[in-house]
Amino acid sequence: MEGDTEMIIDDALERVKRDRPGESTEEEQLTWLGQLDAAWLDEVVSTHELNEGETIPESFAGYADASGSEELLIPLPDDEIYIYWLYAKIDYRLGEMERYNNDMAMFNTMWDQAAKRWHRAHMPLSSVLRHVVYGHRTSAGAADDPLNQRGDWTRS
Repeated sequence: MEGDTEMIIDDALERVKRDRPGESTEEEQLTWLGQLDAAWLDEVVSTHELNEGETIPESFAGYADASGSEELLIPLPDDEIYIYWLYAKIDYRLGEMERYNNDMAMFNTMWDQAAKRWHRAHMPLSSVLRHVVYGHRTSAGAADDPLNQRGDWTRS
């Protein structure tokens, strides 16, 4: 929420309880928060190196047994994404498609911003270039080369 600390589970739950009272259970909201953080870890964090001093959970099992004081994984200033995610999940379940579409538009914009911010601040994991083909082969075996589509590139 506001201030210099990351959003914790209770912040998100209280906000939704205030804005959408009685429209979903706390258990549903904890499940949805866990789904979002699992996607964040899988799609964004796991593809990049961590900066010095950063840690991520070794295994993530969601928030079913959470106390409420745990920090959510998407950092400031993008943590408002959790609110729109919960709104969208609630609205979808209730069949409120216009509200759902608006919430998902906000969520998708915030997801893109958060992912781009993460990409700018973290180096991608190293990848090894396995095979590069430049030009064509001119040896006698070129006719057998599957990359030689014409089969007539050998020179006499």
